[in-house]
Amino acid sequence: MTEEKKLEMSLLYTQSIEIIKLYHQEIKKNILNILKYYIVPKKWLDNYKSKNNYDSNKEEIPFSINQNKINIDLNEEINSIESLKETGSIEKYKICYPKNFTLVKKEIFNNLNEIYLYEVIIGEKNIFIFDNNKESKDKNIFICSLNYENNYREDITNFFINVDSIIIIDENRKDKEVEKLFNFISEKKGIKNYYKERNISVSNTGEQIIYNKEEEKIGIFYKLLNLGNLNETKIQDNNLMDYLHNSTSSNKRGITKIGIKAILNSKNIKENEENKTKDKSKCITIYGDIYYYLKKNEIKNDNFSVSEYKNNE
Repeated sequence: MTEEKKLEMSLLYTQSIEIIKLYHQEIKKNILNILKYYIVPKKWLDNYKSKNNYDSNKEEIPFSINQNKINIDLNEEINSIESLKETGSIEKYKICYPKNFTLVKKEIFNNLNEIYLYEVIIGEKNIFIFDNNKESKDKNIFICSLNYENNYREDITNFFINVDSIIIIDENRKDKEVEKLFNFISEKKGIKNYYKERNISVSNTGEQIIYNKEEEKIGIFYKLLNLGNLNETKIQDNNLMDYLHNSTSSNKRGITKIGIKAILNSKNIKENEENKTKDKSKCITIYGDIYYYLKKNEIKNDNFSVSEYKNNE
């Protein structure tokens, strides 16, 4: 196995841990961290990892190290990716959305066809994927969640993603409504706050018209019926902690109970400790892996595209 392939497997592991951290972090008001990921079938990535000895080579490494050395040709994988790709559709709105997929950072699969590339925002326990259909004048946003099979198994990076619902924002209102969407859910308020502000009933499958406070139509909310694996579970802090507490795995590279607390920025930290560390960062080391617990208002990262908006509420 080449050193380039080993590096690729390590980066796949690192980016999966990063997705989990981002998933549980806040989305800051008026600031959007827009990332670029390829959407690939989970089944294909599992096969790709297996034939490249992922389990033997996975380790967390900084993304800034050696990532530019990866130049692997994935053209021979295109047929396999296409054959394993799962999709759903809403014909009325000419929307095609992915199913049972996962994300891979653009920097890792830098030679993959850009038809698989999407803009993504991760945070507040959701993954927001902007539809890359350039023919659509409306702005379609896939609202997604992390899922696991069989109670996380023994590998926390072995997750898959599904679209739970879709927001279809009218062409003339898309810029303002995208801004409001993320401001409504920012800073621990969550997607439920957007549903509340827009009077959306998430218990109803199918479509609902979205109105603003002036009773003007601004788009459509479409709740999908989840027909996935009955054993799948959405990632939840408590369930995950229970799993880690009861895990008998002896693999030192596995994520320990204290490690996952660091990853998830556990809410069990006492309030007075939060006040003391409000503007500081903690570095926590678990079995040689380093996790950063950030309490700053802004995070600078070369992999993020940061957009700022004025508050027009």
